[in-house]
Amino acid sequence: MEGKKEGRRDYLKTVGAAIAGAIIGGALGWVAKPAAPGVTETVTVTKTVTAKPTPVKGTFVMSYPNGYAGHYIHLKEAFDILRITNPELRPEYVGKTWGEYYEWLLTVFAAGEPPDMPMIDCIWIPKFVELGYLEPLDEYIAEWPDWENWIPTFKEGMIWDGHVYGIWLNTDARVWWYWKEFFPEGFPSTLEDIIDKAKRLKAEGKPQIATWVGAAIYPFMCIYCSICPEDRLKSPGWGLFEIKDGKLYPIFDDEYGVRSMEYILEMKKAGIEFIDIPGFSASYDKFFEKKISALFAGTWMSGQALARGYKYEDWEKYFGVAPWPPPRGGRVHAGIPGGWVAVIPKNAKMPKDLIWEYIRILVDESVVGKVFAELGYLPTRRDAFDIVVEKSKDPFMDDYLSYFKNVYIRPEITEWERVSKAIDDAQWSVILERKKPDEAIKDAAKEVAEILGW
Repeated sequence: MEGKKEGRRDYLKTVGAAIAGAIIGGALGWVAKPAAPGVTETVTVTKTVTAKPTPVKGTFVMSYPNGYAGHYIHLKEAFDILRITNPELRPEYVGKTWGEYYEWLLTVFAAGEPPDMPMIDCIWIPKFVELGYLEPLDEYIAEWPDWENWIPTFKEGMIWDGHVYGIWLNTDARVWWYWKEFFPEGFPSTLEDIIDKAKRLKAEGKPQIATWVGAAIYPFMCIYCSICPEDRLKSPGWGLFEIKDGKLYPIFDDEYGVRSMEYILEMKKAGIEFIDIPGFSASYDKFFEKKISALFAGTWMSGQALARGYKYEDWEKYFGVAPWPPPRGGRVHAGIPGGWVAVIPKNAKMPKDLIWEYIRILVDESVVGKVFAELGYLPTRRDAFDIVVEKSKDPFMDDYLSYFKNVYIRPEITEWERVSKAIDDAQWSVILERKKPDEAIKDAAKEVAEILGW
């Protein structure tokens, strides 16, 4: 950690005052809800500091996946505030396509030339920690009361070997979008009901229900996490593993895993369409062209609707949204959400205190409230929910956030890509009726055990 603690506190007080001034003074182009009493106190303390930190000069490099312009907008919004106290700091935004971003990050980190503040996918954190690329944030968090506002799941997901390595910036929920004309009675509330509905749509020759298949999430983990014992669904196993002899060991081939695969087979026989990863993008067109009546994807469907000219005020005439319907007696949850994380690289060129302050601005309650409401992101801090709902024009935002009553995530392990592929292969072997459900899930568990070193 750079510098003495007193110096860091003085720095944070100074920039904290700048955040308050920018928001109250309209630097963001809007007026946030009234500042909390603590903000006023911070401003007062700042005025008494005689030795202010020297403003930082140079180029501050940020990177992000550029498949969605919202990441750039969020980064820029926060940087404009950071520059209030660092007027000679220049921004450089590096956007890479999703397909190249991961490998690009590994390359620049290995070369000792990482961005000063890269956005990293939540499931990549273990890999970057294992390679020694990330700075632990424990000391910063110890002095940061806002950390208590994070949803516990999104805090646990950032802990590796007992240390916090990132701040979860934004998230999503896996949700159904459906055409109301095909569901006049509303969307099914249980998996059994959705299977029955698919049978009726098939018999009537109407557009069918469709779900993605991939990342082990669609639909296996959505089913599995709604029926397995909830006390399993915590870090580090997140329902799929237990700790055995100090290592993760797969347990998803039990009765809950078998039943999940049986449900997938029942869905297939009812006529539900399964869409593989290469077909994800094309599935949006299929939905909006009414070639399918419902699609299980995610909250980013809001952006797809906007891109096709549907106005917010018309959405509820045509569309409805719903969480994954659990089997009878199961629990509704947010559908194994993902998201992007802010980190501090060990080899960053800029001062680490400056990078931390930038992260703090990125997740400031008022910044999140404005940016996420406009871009359709979901917050990971609980105290931002009301602001996002209040300011968002998306008529489904309140629904999206309501699904976060129960939040479970993927195991964040370096082997996850191979683990998820083994589970996906098992799903497809059932969908294509090449294996029986119990055989498929047990074979997957054996393969995963080998991947994990058993």
